[in-house]
Amino acid sequence: MTTSRKATDPLRDAEGEPIAEAIVETYWPYDGPHTDERVGEALRAAAALVRYANNATQGYRYGSRPPWGPLLGSLAGSLSSVVHGLDQTLDQLSDGARRLAEDPTLYDDRRPSEQGRPTALDLAAALRGLQQDLRRLRSGVDRANSLASRLGHRTAGER
Repeated sequence: MTTSRKATDPLRDAEGEPIAEAIVETYWPYDGPHTDERVGEALRAAAALVRYANNATQGYRYGSRPPWGPLLGSLAGSLSSVVHGLDQTLDQLSDGARRLAEDPTLYDDRRPSEQGRPTALDLAAALRGLQQDLRRLRSGVDRANSLASRLGHRTAGER
C-alpha cells in the first residue's frame, strides 16, 4: 500500500526533495542580515553545491547514467544563471577593494610597515579582470544553454 507523503518540512517538497529557494531564503534571506560571516557562508555553500554538481554529473561522462536532453537543457539554464549572477558579485567586490585602498590602517603582510593601498588596488584590478573573463565565459555558457534547450527525445512511435 502506497501512502502519499504530505510535505511537513518547509525545506522539502512532497517527495522529500530539497527546495533550493526555500533553503537559501531560510539561511540567507535576500534582505539580510548581510553579516560578513553570512556572506562567507553563502559563498562556501555555493562552492559546496558546485562540488555536489561535479560529483553528480560524473555519470554523464562515464556512461553510468545516460544524459537526458531536456535535463541537460535545464542544467545548462541553471548554470547560465549562476554565471550571470557572478558578474555583479565581482563588480561589488572590486568596488569594495577600491574603497578599502583608502583605509590608512590597511597594510600588506608582505610589507607590514607600508600601506596596503597598492595591494588593494591590484586586487580591485584583478577582480575587474575576472569580470572580463567571466563575460567571455558567459557568452559560451549562453550558447551552450541555447543549444541544450533545443534537445528532446522521440517516443518509440516517432522513430
